[in-house]
Amino acid sequence: LTSALISTIHMKRKFKLEYKSTFKQLKHIIIGVILMLGVMLLATFIIPLKVNSRVLSLIIALVYAIIGGTVYLIYTYKTKTLENVFGEELFNKIKKKLKIKK
Repeated sequence: LTSALISTIHMKRKFKLEYKSTFKQLKHIIIGVILMLGVMLLATFIIPLKVNSRVLSLIIALVYAIIGGTVYLIYTYKTKTLENVFGEELFNKIKKKLKIKK
């Protein structure tokens, strides 16, 4: 973490880089992760984590992955974070394949 910070400061000084948009996207990513974790914690009250069967454990893990992934994708889609990370052209191709209209 320290070396990344030092490298970032060095590149900003040497190449006159601006990081405002990067930090804005990072903020949206972190908020999405926190939102996803919050929903996952709420889901633990509905779907128990302690089970005795391996098959049931696998099913529960898949349900949690679907719930968490869906929450994260919806948030990042609504805040246009996905579009900014992947780029408009690739994002439009993905939307076209998934048949998502906007």
